[in-house]
Amino acid sequence: MSEPGPDHGLGTLTLVPTPLGNLGDVSERMRSSLAGADVAACEDTRVTRRLYAALGISAPRLVAYSEHTHARAIDELLGHLDRGAHVIAVADAGMPAISDPGARLVAAARSRGHHVTAIPGPSSVPLAIALAGVASTRFCFVGFLPRTRSDLARVVGEAADQPIVAFESPRRLARTLEAIAEVDPELPVVACRELSKLHETVLTGTAAQVRAALGDEERGEVTLVLGPSGRAPIASGLPDHAVRLAAGMAAEGVHLKAACRLVAGELGLSARGLYNAVIAARDDDGTRGDS
Repeated sequence: MSEPGPDHGLGTLTLVPTPLGNLGDVSERMRSSLAGADVAACEDTRVTRRLYAALGISAPRLVAYSEHTHARAIDELLGHLDRGAHVIAVADAGMPAISDPGARLVAAARSRGHHVTAIPGPSSVPLAIALAGVASTRFCFVGFLPRTRSDLARVVGEAADQPIVAFESPRRLARTLEAIAEVDPELPVVACRELSKLHETVLTGTAAQVRAALGDEERGEVTLVLGPSGRAPIASGLPDHAVRLAAGMAAEGVHLKAACRLVAGELGLSARGLYNAVIAARDDDGTRGDS
């Protein structure tokens, strides 16, 4: 059964969030949209089919719409909308169009004049922020964390001033925490795993402490909250995490000039400028070291 759009007679695209893991989080509006859809655009048709079965609802036509299939699927989905269909977009878990290609479908549908709406519901991003207990009125969501050390260092640097929320694969979590510990050993980290599920776990501490508590387990979807550190920024014009990283390497025995060359080369900074910033920070702190 179709849910009609506005008076122009075109189709309706509804973003329908799905439970992070607990079916009790399905609202009546979510259930109604799932049941009333003509077509469902989904990340994984197998996951969506299982959701429909668990709720006792007959599944409509399911169209795989992921990072790998969106190019060919979007024309089919727009064709259904052009014929006045009620199309829903669902993620495997949480709110669609957040760090997935659903945003492209929203833009395309709206550009064709179709009605686009969304139903409030589960999302791991605000849930992780709430569980982290950070006293901040703003945060930055970055999707999945970058893979390269220099890009990760940039994100970690931003976390000094405001909390950063990011997704991470359970297979990469240990390596990511180790990399964060190298960039900023003191940065507060909260790792939220299996949110809303039976084995929900929230680990807090520095990246090294969270890594140690994690052990060798590679299970469950993970949402990370990084920072804020609450430290005063270094008055050098350079990223404070770069200054602290070079200073930390020097404190561990690396010659300061060599440490500055390594960090500056990794982050695309001036080695001389970084060296001067470390020296200035030492003078401000009243500490001395090798040069």
